[in-house]
Amino acid sequence: MKKRVVVVGGGWAGLCAALGLAERGVEVRLIEKRAVLGGRAYSYRAREAGHTVDNGQHLLMGCYHATLGFLERIGARDRVEVQPQLSVPFLHPERGPATFRCAAAPSPLHLTLGAMRYTLLSPGERLRLVLGGLRIALGYRGGSAVTVAQALASAGQSQNLCTCFWNPLAIAVLNELPERASADLFAEVLRRVFFAPAAASRIVFPRVGLSDLCAEPAARAIEAAGGAVETGPSARAIVLEGGRAARVSLQGRPDVGADAIVLAVPPPALAPLLPDSLRAAEGFATLDQLRPSPIVSVHLWFKEAFPAPRMAGFLDGPIHWLFTPPMQPDRGRYLTLVASGAHELVGEPAEGLVRIARGALDRYLPHTRGFELADALAVKEASATYAATPAEQRLRPATRTRIANLFLAGDWTDTGLPATLESAVVSGERAAAAALEYLSAS
Repeated sequence: MKKRVVVVGGGWAGLCAALGLAERGVEVRLIEKRAVLGGRAYSYRAREAGHTVDNGQHLLMGCYHATLGFLERIGARDRVEVQPQLSVPFLHPERGPATFRCAAAPSPLHLTLGAMRYTLLSPGERLRLVLGGLRIALGYRGGSAVTVAQALASAGQSQNLCTCFWNPLAIAVLNELPERASADLFAEVLRRVFFAPAAASRIVFPRVGLSDLCAEPAARAIEAAGGAVETGPSARAIVLEGGRAARVSLQGRPDVGADAIVLAVPPPALAPLLPDSLRAAEGFATLDQLRPSPIVSVHLWFKEAFPAPRMAGFLDGPIHWLFTPPMQPDRGRYLTLVASGAHELVGEPAEGLVRIARGALDRYLPHTRGFELADALAVKEASATYAATPAEQRLRPATRTRIANLFLAGDWTDTGLPATLESAVVSGERAAAAALEYLSAS
């Protein structure tokens, strides 16, 4: 008889875990209470005009080996485009544009040559960028209470270096402000992006919306491998019997028995599923201490088309990034402006955020001032990711729990990575591997 596993949660972590199990012949049932899959990385129709938008801007990079491999397995690898070399335009409000472009050379020479041509830095700062990055990458490997800002100061990085390179990088990859973010996590990012083969630093752009990129093809792949994907049922509780997780109780439906269970939901949704005996146990008791970090996205649709970069960093302002999403209208131009770690902006009313975003666009891209808005949408994700601080880093739970057949997955678990799509996919792979190991031994 086939072993049965229930995966609760249909985000990227749950989809990856379910696929990994189904591919190995396990009878998998994935349960997602919402009508759509994808977790915090999906597409939806917004506003009366029916615009297709992603619920948040998610960057992929060449070092996302697990994510790119997952896309390959679900037949979606051709839905992304990889830069030939890392190239990111930055816009300074007073000093104008400059592009940080890595050279076509082996690592870390590609970074060194790229830094030497970055015109927003002085010649001395360009060398200090490379040396400082190397010092941080080598110096922080876990267990530190140091913040990114403290690590940058210890590495002799100037204020201009922080403003024009380090701060936008840290905010983008950690979704947290440098004065709050973990230096350990930032160092891991540097090791994977800049001090690995040069291809690791390339940005990977989706050609389609996030649901078309992952959720829909992943569901088809799971079902093709023999698994089942259900949207709509709401999990109420995990039922323990004889010291093991025996079944999942569903709202208004019969319980679902399982030989193993993977919980791939965020901490606020996880805690209510646990029996009282587990909520205070090691690995679970501190879940409510994992604080969130917000992202604010402002979507702007213009009546006329005009040139816009695929992405650009806005330096020294409340809005951090500009993106031109792939879901462009037949007429006009659609842009998304993003503030990560947006603790100060998340409390602003929607109309205020649109005004701030339009002001930033006019400031950094003056040629857009004459174009009329057709529509605008401000999206505030107060709990976009966990807060990637040293304190939160120590609280992240492992894949395995004290219940031998109960496993956790999600970008917030202890993958050693910040809360990215790569962390979500890695966690799903680990949960599938741990469940398979348990099933083979039971």
